[in-house]
Amino acid sequence: MKLLISLIIIILLSTSSFSQECETGIVINSDVPGFIVTINDSLEFIDQNKIQLGKGFYNITVKENSSRWNTKSFSDSFQLDSCETKQLNFSFLSGTLIDSDPQDVQVIVGDSLLGYTPLILPYNFDRIVLRKSGYAEKEILIDQRMSKINVSLDFIGEMKKESFFDKSFSKILFGSMIALGATSAYYKIKADHNYDEYLRTGDVKYKDRTSQFDLISGITFGLTQINFGYLIYKIFIDK
Repeated sequence: MKLLISLIIIILLSTSSFSQECETGIVINSDVPGFIVTINDSLEFIDQNKIQLGKGFYNITVKENSSRWNTKSFSDSFQLDSCETKQLNFSFLSGTLIDSDPQDVQVIVGDSLLGYTPLILPYNFDRIVLRKSGYAEKEILIDQRMSKINVSLDFIGEMKKESFFDKSFSKILFGSMIALGATSAYYKIKADHNYDEYLRTGDVKYKDRTSQFDLISGITFGLTQINFGYLIYKIFIDK
């Protein structure tokens, strides 16, 4: 009989020791000192990072313990088994990077402009609106588990027609007109110089050269006028 009692005592002591060592609950690791934990929308714990719970399924919300108007919060759901301690890690100081194509897009929350993309959202915003002139407005639901969100906006504006002055062909026309004009002026000067020499010396070779240079000057001047006329024509039809 004494042996049976001793065995019962040993078993009870072992069970008690095991129950003391076996803990079920959660441990919250955060980069801010103060937060509020709500479990199953009923239990609330303030600034408590270690919480004892029983076996079961839990919905948990962890929110900054701050008076700021739009504090950041995280939600999670999990199954907790007996003797299980679940580690939950939450970073309140980091944010979600919002990037877009194109960039420099307005980031709107309600009626407030937060900034322009790329932008880090430091607080908890459930949804934002991206807006840029010429593009379709887009509403984005923020997934707090993502550190970066890339968004492409659909272009709905009119395609800007390339100006004639920006085209390579216009640069060729301008360049050739200047070159032909300069050539015409150069040979006209040479023709005048040779004609003066002919008048001074009476040498026929200067007269022949004058005719040659006048011919070249006249041809290049004619091409300059054609070039200029075509340039004006292109400017008007490309408007």
